Amino acid sequence: EDGFERLDKRVRRRIVALQQLIKQALGESGPLTAASSPVKLTDYGTEVAKQISATEWAEAEARRQAGDVTWSDDFEVYEFAVRTAWELWDDREPPSEHTHKLRKAVYEAGLEADEVRDLLAVVLRDALLAVRDTGAPEGEQPE
Repeated sequence: EDGFERLDKRVRRRIVALQQLIKQALGESGPLTAASSPVKLTDYGTEVAKQISATEWAEAEARRQAGDVTWSDDFEVYEFAVRTAWELWDDREPPSEHTHKLRKAVYEAGLEADEVRDLLAVVLRDALLAVRDTGAPEGEQPE
C-alpha cells in the first residue's frame, strides 16, 4: 500500500464521517451499517431491518438461492449478497412475494433503495451463511 492509497482511504473515511454528521444534523439516525470486517449492522440498522422485515426476506431468499451460491468463503457469500441486494430494484423480472413486500416496506418507511441495499446485503449474507453452516436460515435453526 503506497502513500496515495493511504491518503485515499483517509479521505474516504473523512467523507463518510462528514456524511454521517450531515445526516445527524438533518435528524436522520446515522448509517445503517458499520464499516468493520465483516460489515455489521449498526443499532439503527438493526431497528430498520426489523421495521422492514429484512430478516424474513433474507431467509426466503437464502432458501431460494442457496443452490446458486459459491460457498468457498464468507467473502464470496457476501459478494453474492451484495449483488442480490443491488438487483432488488431491477425490474427485468417480476419480484417475488417477499421482495415485493420488502420493497413496499422500504417505501412506506420513507427510505431510499440506496440507503438499504448495504443493510440488505448484510442480512442476506448472514442468512446464507446460516444455511451453509446449518442447512437452515437463522430463524429456523433447531434449538
